[in-house]
Amino acid sequence: MVRRFGPQLVRRMAIGGEVLPAAEALRLGIVDQVVPKGASLAAAHDLASRISVRGPTATQIVKSLINAAEGEETERPIEAIA
Repeated sequence: MVRRFGPQLVRRMAIGGEVLPAAEALRLGIVDQVVPKGASLAAAHDLASRISVRGPTATQIVKSLINAAEGEETERPIEAIA
């Protein structure tokens, strides 16, 4: 989080207990979707449905490639895909 959002914001949230408004969290990329109050469960089910229709192996490979592109676990995912 510190690399992505900077130490100031992480300190405010972790030490100061600051809770960001939804619009700011979306703007910063902390969340990727904001839904109306009361619609979060339906939105989560919709996302889960879209993910579940894809093959689990393909989904895992994509997740590994994204992590590798972010600099996390670079060797293991590439070896597993190969």
